[in-house]
Amino acid sequence: MGAVKRIAQRLVKTGQILCLISLLHHNVFASHILLAIPTVADDPFYRLVENGATAAAEAHNVDLKIMHYANKSPLEEKQSIDKILSSQHDALIFGLFYRDTDLKQALAKNKRSYDTIQVINSGAEQAKIANSQIRYVGMHDYSAGLAMGHKLIEVAPQKILIVTHLPEKHIAVQARIAGIQASCAHVPVKTLDISNSKDVLSDLKKAKNLYRDYDTVVFMGPHIVRDFMRAYNITSRSPRVLKLATFDLSTTIADFMTSGHILFTIDQQPYAQGYFAVTNAAMWIKGKLHPTSDMLTGPQLIYPYLIPDIYHEIGLTR
Repeated sequence: MGAVKRIAQRLVKTGQILCLISLLHHNVFASHILLAIPTVADDPFYRLVENGATAAAEAHNVDLKIMHYANKSPLEEKQSIDKILSSQHDALIFGLFYRDTDLKQALAKNKRSYDTIQVINSGAEQAKIANSQIRYVGMHDYSAGLAMGHKLIEVAPQKILIVTHLPEKHIAVQARIAGIQASCAHVPVKTLDISNSKDVLSDLKKAKNLYRDYDTVVFMGPHIVRDFMRAYNITSRSPRVLKLATFDLSTTIADFMTSGHILFTIDQQPYAQGYFAVTNAAMWIKGKLHPTSDMLTGPQLIYPYLIPDIYHEIGLTR
């Protein structure tokens, strides 16, 4: 009996050691993914990206860290990208928003391999310049601008005012405007940049008088819609006097679509951007699998009749 007891004790110890080794192996070789968000933590658009990324991380059992970084200027973005690329994570996910950001140089400086990064949301062109095999997940903004312009032509705009909460030199803004201008070649297009406004409501009220002969307004995103409606005294019960269209989706946009004021929106499905990017990263880390082309999540045209079917998902997955 004594011999059997000693053997049993050794087996227990061996089992404990194997469990410890397994835990250490899991901690050392766990898949660590960094999602870098270029904004403050409470941005509704990027909250959807985070929701999608978190869901994918849970589905694939990977460790996901989310950080927020400053990119209000090209210099801030350059410094932030260096910080991201110097991290020790197995895979990196981030966007590029200024043409001045030299990703190829940043990769070389930080000795980072192209196959460990993905660019999402904005910066597809810069990513391909750095390395043609860098994977991009998102919407090509020039194509989105073309889609916006083609739909606007159907309502015969006389003059188009584009209102942007992002700096006009932001590459997504530039590409979308270029697309709109290309598809509305004979229609005057003006951009109102309120990204640095200290009093958005006041500036929009001034714009109401300054651009009173513009019959069509395009919003670059949902951030500005509520203030614009207040400045222009537009409520859900107001008669429609302007042709309004927008990019992206929010409950405010959805409400003004169902009231007949906003004709349509172009969605880029940010939840899908976060989900696909983390899924791609997990597949690469675990088995060196990855898509061989960009994964496009937009442009997707959404019309008022679709809103009732998706309204309950706005802010969660839409």
